[in-house]
Amino acid sequence: MTAQVGIAELRSENYIIHALVDYDDISYDEHADLIYELANQAVEHLGGYLSDDEVNNVLDGNRALLAKTIHIQMAENFREEASGYEVKVSSGFTSLKPCAYTATKGQTVHNYRDTVMVKDKIKQMLFGHFNKCLYPIQKFDSDTERCFS
Repeated sequence: MTAQVGIAELRSENYIIHALVDYDDISYDEHADLIYELANQAVEHLGGYLSDDEVNNVLDGNRALLAKTIHIQMAENFREEASGYEVKVSSGFTSLKPCAYTATKGQTVHNYRDTVMVKDKIKQMLFGHFNKCLYPIQKFDSDTERCFS
């Protein structure tokens, strides 16, 4: 941070303001009134129970801590609203292509959750009863592939 301890400020608020400006997410140009108001509130609070010299000593020695506290409070009350949305479609969807497998007419469709006893015949069997599959019937190359599905 560029705000340094030991540099005397003309206005008491400047101790805190110079430390607040060091935060990247605070735009001094856009929120100068708010920043001065918050710094002034902190100075007035300290002035309620300290003398002017004591206030300046506290502000000089604790400017980073006071600025951090104010920054946290500002972040808690920060709201960002979108002024509008720009819709940009970079690519469309791809239509599903028909599955490329052969099956005999009337071949039984097995539930993919059922255990297959003859694992050598998995490549020839049809499986169905899927809950989230895009195709109603599938073929698998191995029992491991079937179990994974």
